[in-house]
Amino acid sequence: MLNETLARITPNITFETLKNVTFETITDLTIESLMTFAGAAMDRLTQYATVHPYLAGFQVASIVLTPFLGAGFGISKLLLKLLGFGPLGPIAGTIAAWYQSTFLGAYIPAGGIFAWAQHLGMA
Repeated sequence: MLNETLARITPNITFETLKNVTFETITDLTIESLMTFAGAAMDRLTQYATVHPYLAGFQVASIVLTPFLGAGFGISKLLLKLLGFGPLGPIAGTIAAWYQSTFLGAYIPAGGIFAWAQHLGMA
């Protein structure tokens, strides 16, 4: 069974060489296969990032930030506070206040990201 599996994985190895297979040989083949796979994966990721730089950047940022935002409500609350969402609404002189005055004015669309952030900041 092991010999057949190895013969399928590495077709250039003959049955005679399989008689002398050791654990070290299998380990070396596995490491070599993993390194080849990792190199190919990195090449494909590099090509993807070259073709779609903004999308790739957003995806990397999402992967990096998700554990921090989802780790607990306290971290999310701290991030919202740093952006300027306080218990009474946007805090004057902050990014949140600037964004509201520049893009939204007094009207905050229900269900929007700003409304969601304002709701969480006031909670």
